Parts: sequence; C-alpha cells; structure tokens
Amino acid sequence: MTHSKILVTGAAGYVGGSVLSYLKTLESSSIDAGSVIGAVRSEEQVDALTAARFNVQQVNLSDEQAVAELVLRNEIDVVVHCASGLDRDLVVNLIHALGKRREASGKATYFIHTSGGSAFSEVGGWSNGPTSDTDQIFDLEKALADSMPLRKVDVAVTEEAKSAGVTSYIVVPPMVYGRGLGLWNKLSVCMPLTVRASLSRRAVYTFPQDSVMPAVHVSDLMALYARLLEKIVQNDAPAGGENGYYFAVAHKIHWWPTLDRMAAALHSRGLVQQRSTQMWPNDEEAAEAYGLPGLFVQMIFNSRTEIRSGKAGALGWEPTWTQEDQFLQIIDDEVRDVLELDTGKGSVLNNVNKQLK
Repeated sequence: MTHSKILVTGAAGYVGGSVLSYLKTLESSSIDAGSVIGAVRSEEQVDALTAARFNVQQVNLSDEQAVAELVLRNEIDVVVHCASGLDRDLVVNLIHALGKRREASGKATYFIHTSGGSAFSEVGGWSNGPTSDTDQIFDLEKALADSMPLRKVDVAVTEEAKSAGVTSYIVVPPMVYGRGLGLWNKLSVCMPLTVRASLSRRAVYTFPQDSVMPAVHVSDLMALYARLLEKIVQNDAPAGGENGYYFAVAHKIHWWPTLDRMAAALHSRGLVQQRSTQMWPNDEEAAEAYGLPGLFVQMIFNSRTEIRSGKAGALGWEPTWTQEDQFLQIIDDEVRDVLELDTGKGSVLNNVNKQLK
C-alpha cells in the first residue's frame, strides 16, 4: 500500500498520542510520517498539537457524517483507533467510513482497534482460563459478549468490518506503564488511579488477593503498533478479522510488591502517613476512592488476568521491557510523573461513566 494514509484517533490521549509521536519519529520505516493524521476532540488540542508540528484535525467521532467526510477527504486507508474501547458507535462510524473509502478507491482498508486486558479478567466474567491470542478468541468473546462492554465492542469490530469489507485487527494492551510519548496526556491508567486514591486517603491500600497482571511498557506497545502498520503498508498484512487478535503482553507483574514500592515513594514525599500498605476496609470504600464503579475497580486491581502473546513475534515484535524487576525499579518515576502531570481528568473515568449513563 504505497503512500497509505493513516488516521490515529484519540491522538491527545495516552495511547493515541504515543502512537502519533512514535510514528512521527520512527526511523528506517516504510511508514511515511507525513501521511499520519491525528484525530482529536477539541480546538485547544488542535492548536497545541499543530504548534508541535503534528498533523491533527478536530472531529466528533460520534457524528457518522463528519467521520466519513474526514476519512474520504484525507483519503485514509488505515485507522488506528485509540479513542475508546467501550464505545460501539465510534467503531461503527469509523469502519463504515473505511468501507466507503474502499469502494471509492478500490484499495484495501484496515481498522486497528485498541481493546483492553480487562476483557479477559475473571471478575469481568472471562471463564475460559489462561488465554493466548492464538486461540479462537473471537468465538470465545462472542459467547460472553453481553456480560462485558469491552468484549461486546471487540465482537462488533470484527463483524462490522467483515460486513464493510474492511480488514480488522484488535490489539489488546494489558496494564500499560511508562511516561507517554505524546504531547497532551503522558499518563497511563492504573498507576495514576492508584496514586490518586492513595492521596485521597493518605494511605496506600491493597486487596486481600495479590493480583497478577500482564503488563507492557508504553514504548514496547508502540513498537507493536508500528510493526503491524509496517506489515500493512508493505503489502504483507497478516490475517485479520476473527484471526486478527494481538495480545501486547511483555511480562507479568504482582500488585502487592508494586503497592509496597508506591507506598515507600509516597511516604518519602510525606504524602501518606505510613510506609507500609493497608487493607481496604470494604469494596465500597475502594470504589469511592478510585472514582470508578466497583466492578471496574475489581477487574483492574483485584482480579487475575492470564493472557499471553503468541503471535506478535511473527510480526517482528521484540519488547525490551520483559522483566517484572524492570517495572518495579521505576515505580518512583511513575509516582513522580503522576504528581507532576496529573490533571485528575483521566479519559478512563470519562469513558466508563459515559457508558454507564
């Protein structure tokens, strides 16, 4: 796909902004940085990113006509969707627009969807045990779609794309950490939420179960997106659709040691009263502190998610952050970034609350 145009949604967010920045600075790549466009929500974001020499456009992704006009006007062939894994309408609008682009140009079009590891958590209703992206994930998700919004949207991606003649992929990031590469939002989800909750209670709290989470550093996640995009633009696109899942798992982490390091980092700054962690008195208080519905708190912080990457290596993906110790050694940096950069307006809160209304 010579001279393919790529649209990155959520380009002011943590993942989307990192994708936009990573592709712009990627060296020795078949991806033309000048052909990458970011989609953002506000005029303020347009001004800030344009001043930093990013090609961005403001669009309401809920407006089907506006999305179609954006895709057709800019001759977009590939969409990397990072704006929300919970909103089916956005997915449908983007895929339908790519279908129109395919009909107009006669070229293949591609939709890369960003989902989330919580779709495969025990608390989230995943009853299939340890799972690899080499398994029949689509069939497994479809059987359980109605019990979890992330799964329902994943299924919609595959079905809508097939109907529109668009090749789809679903990238599943687990817990992502590290300072984001984008200009607007450099903070992930899990660490800022936990630091916020700890500051509000002047203590770091944990649950009775030591959760084990799959994880990936943001730079390694970006490398996976880039490898998939490179395959597409080199006319070597891997199988998509029902076989298009990629679990971006580089290693596992244990939550108790993570919180121990966080407590030490916050205590050294005088921000919590004790250097050691405490146990949440009840689930309701934890939900209040995190500012999320109780089910989401349990899925993210008090559940086992056992997924592993089996296909990304075939793309040439070689993560560099592959050990839990590497993660634990930068917990103080993670805390510092939250204290310096947090606005208290994480997109995860907005997306979850929107879907619950």
